[in-house]
This record gives sequence, C-alpha cells and structure tokens, in this order.
Amino acid sequence: ITSLKVTGPLNGDDIRFIREMAGVDIYGNTTEGQLTILNIGEASIVEGGSSYRYGTEFTENDIIGDHMFDQTILKQVFLPDGVTSIGEWAFENCSSLTLIDIPDDVTSIGYGAFSNCSSLTSINIPNGVTEIGGWTFWRCYSLTSIEIPDGVTSIGERAFQYCNLLSEVTCDATTPPTLGSNAFYDIASSPTLYVPISCSTAYSESDWAQYFTTIEEK
Repeated sequence: ITSLKVTGPLNGDDIRFIREMAGVDIYGNTTEGQLTILNIGEASIVEGGSSYRYGTEFTENDIIGDHMFDQTILKQVFLPDGVTSIGEWAFENCSSLTLIDIPDDVTSIGYGAFSNCSSLTSINIPNGVTEIGGWTFWRCYSLTSIEIPDGVTSIGERAFQYCNLLSEVTCDATTPPTLGSNAFYDIASSPTLYVPISCSTAYSESDWAQYFTTIEEK
C-alpha cells in the first residue's frame, strides 16, 4: 500500500502500525513498508495503546507526539483537523517529505519538528503559532519561501539554518521577533525579507539585518 486514508481514533498501536507501513519500526529499523501518502485529516489522535517508538513515546489527545513519524518514507501528510500541537522531532529525517498540511488549530511546533526534511518545498505556519522552536526547519534544503504569522514573537536557534534555497521570507509581525543564534544562517544568497508597512527600519536595526541583504515593505 502506497496511499492510505484513515478516519476515526488513532492510538499508539495504530501509529506504530502506520510507521511500519511507512518504512520504519518502533526501534528505527527499516521495514518493507511502501506507504508514501498518508491522509489522517478526518481521524483523531487519542491517548491509549502501546508505545509507538522505543517504548518511551505514547500518544496524547490531539497531539502529533515527539518523533511520531520520524525517519519514515512519507511524501505527503494530511494531519487531523483537531490537532493543536506538533511535538519535538516529529518529522525529523523525513527526507522524502514534500508536502504537509498543518491544521489551523496548531499553536505549537516543537523543537526540530521538521529538521532535515530535505525535500520539503513549502509549508504553512498557522496564525496561532507564537514561537518557532530551535532547529525546526534545519537543513530543509528545498524550502524556497516562508511566511511567518504576526503572532510569532521568537524564532529559535538554527531554525532555518542551511535552508540553501530560502530566498523569500515574509514576516507579518510589526515588532521583529527575537532570533536565536544562526536562525537564518547560510540560506540563499541575497535573500529578501518582506515586512509590514512602516516596519522596515525596525527590522534593519535588529538582528534580522545580518541575514537579509534586502528588506522591503509589502
């Protein structure tokens, strides 16, 4: 099976089985699974069942848990509408992932959630997110543009480091979000930052200026 749509509640046993279908078992070993397209948009994550990873990770209601789909061969993922949080390293090393649909109810994206998703070309960050954690999009080599909602107040260390093709960043916040070390280090050459009207001076006088050669008002 290469494409799967699931409805109804999904607990730890279900996630464990989906991981095996998508090429990796509970211990990170490669399986014969060929699942690349996963649609759980009409499903729900619920607590219960056994561990889905290493005996230490368990499902919680409406949360994409830590490491939940890491190292899988998934290419496209549609998450449940009711999900409110994406855990740490949830999709780490999903090198085939090109598309992921993040529900509007998500307010938290964990540390390293999409780290080393080298095929990811675009991603939507919901308006309710207030913080982009460290290493979140580290080494997302194929990411070309990103829009950061106005509610985001901080971006962690190395969040977009080595996104070599990232040439356009739109930040909707009127006050520049704080940046951790190397937040945009080694992105595309001569990248452009788009900011709200009358905010270019605030950004050019902040840490953002060290990464963006051009800051324009939109």
